[in-house]
Amino acid sequence: MQYLDYTFKRYNLVAKGGVTFEKSGLGMNIDYYRSDYKPFDVNQYNLSVYKGFKIDELKGNFTVDTMFIRIDGDTYNPNAPKQYHFYKKNYNPMFVKLGLNYQGYIGGVGAFFGKRIFTVVDGGLKVQHYAIKQDKTYMVSLGKKFKNFDITIKYSYQNGKELPENQSDVDTKVALLQLNYRF
Repeated sequence: MQYLDYTFKRYNLVAKGGVTFEKSGLGMNIDYYRSDYKPFDVNQYNLSVYKGFKIDELKGNFTVDTMFIRIDGDTYNPNAPKQYHFYKKNYNPMFVKLGLNYQGYIGGVGAFFGKRIFTVVDGGLKVQHYAIKQDKTYMVSLGKKFKNFDITIKYSYQNGKELPENQSDVDTKVALLQLNYRF
């Protein structure tokens, strides 16, 4: 074990704790997130396994992230006219990602498999806190690294079902132009 990191951070709605192990380009993260909503809580456990690789000048990493999401509570928005009762409280989605870097050009593809709800992603920085049962999610990114900054174009597509409204086939499409500057 070359690297061990224990973190505990308090975000807006999420507490996070985790451990990371890494050796010879193979790594594993075990993370726990607890989202604190008024009438219910969500506990999420993640097990991520990743492998870095290099082929000549091409560098990459492949990640598989399995999740166990458990809802502790019975009702979403219990005082509203449109309530939703949690009939299913356990979800087990999987996220698969491939990232590549070739001479400063970067790209990646990713996809979620399996239904999920109230998911915490990006290491706890994003919380999907609206009551949509996500089903299909696909992502792609392309960009270029420079000395002090990166420029990246990203696109993601998600399909799901709004639970309180019982509205199926709700699409979310996001296009993003991202600039990152390194100090």
